[in-house]
Amino acid sequence: MSANFLKTIFQAKKRANLEKAFPEINLKQKKPVIAESIALLERQREKFIEGLKTEFVSIAAHQLRTPLSAIKWIIRMLLDEDLGPLNKDQKDYLTKAYINNERMVELINDLLNVSKIEEGRFLNKPTKESLSKIIEEALSLWVGSAKRKGLILTFQKSKGRSPAVLVDKEKIILVLHNLIENSIKYSNYGEIIIKIDFEKENHRFIVSVKDGGEGIPKEEQEKVFTRFFRASNASKIDTEGTGLGLYIAKHIIQSHGGKIWFESEEGKGTTFYFTLSA
Repeated sequence: MSANFLKTIFQAKKRANLEKAFPEINLKQKKPVIAESIALLERQREKFIEGLKTEFVSIAAHQLRTPLSAIKWIIRMLLDEDLGPLNKDQKDYLTKAYINNERMVELINDLLNVSKIEEGRFLNKPTKESLSKIIEEALSLWVGSAKRKGLILTFQKSKGRSPAVLVDKEKIILVLHNLIENSIKYSNYGEIIIKIDFEKENHRFIVSVKDGGEGIPKEEQEKVFTRFFRASNASKIDTEGTGLGLYIAKHIIQSHGGKIWFESEEGKGTTFYFTLSA
């Protein structure tokens, strides 16, 4: 399922066709007060449509998640040979099915997260945590993927003892998941450096994820944190992305009172940064 297809689910028309809806009204000839009233109605209509679409996506995603989860565990049981031995071809086909099902589960989770964000339900459950340990946990999930591509994952910790952070651990792991996954996906060689610095004067952490991958074209950089955005060069490398990960990551960091930004040069790589208060 492509990002362009998903975009059509959310995207409302920029303007309603008012002259068809109200044939007796000619906006160019009526007084400004009428035009303002129509513009207000138009904005209210767009808001209403956006609400309907968000609700539709949320319901559809919930309905899809249950059967996908069942498929996942059935395939997992078959791959683990709980129901009997498999030959090589059977294992290969089931592995492909499992991977594609996982992509669908990830897509559904992204859609549900976006729906929660837009409905104001994507709330944090903060606890005191060690940011270094959170990063180490997130990195452990990607060591195998990096190794298979011949990439080196390096974690550079801040010097000295650092205070704990009050964060929603699972959501910060989700941010790191998106940043590290992108770095691995769009890099073919070299090192991916995850670095953490503590600024005593500002009492905050700065986390960075740096790669030497494809980079983001300069003319497209302002769209990076918008829904469904995928850089033109990234779409050629991986056609399966949804363009929702960075939109979700930005919301998570901002909801923690932090900032997220990046530096990138096409063909030379990208570094993403985000801050969290200690």
